[in-house]
Amino acid sequence: MVSKDERSIWGPLGRPPDSVLKGSQFIQRQWKELTKDAKHVTTMVWNIYTERKAKEIEERYRSIVRSAEAAKSADRLRDD
Repeated sequence: MVSKDERSIWGPLGRPPDSVLKGSQFIQRQWKELTKDAKHVTTMVWNIYTERKAKEIEERYRSIVRSAEAAKSADRLRDD
């Protein structure tokens, strides 16, 4: 759960994982778009569409973090 202080600083998704912060510009742009969508959902009236959109955001969140971590580990392997 994201605290109120963290939400006010970082937005509705809270602080991005380090792998996203240190990731490529593409990953950071994806995170920025996801944050915009999440902020929009927080202002919507809760209904089936909102619930569906929230699940989509959650899936995209996981996908972005997985991509960032995969890129990070690929960089690590390449450096070895």
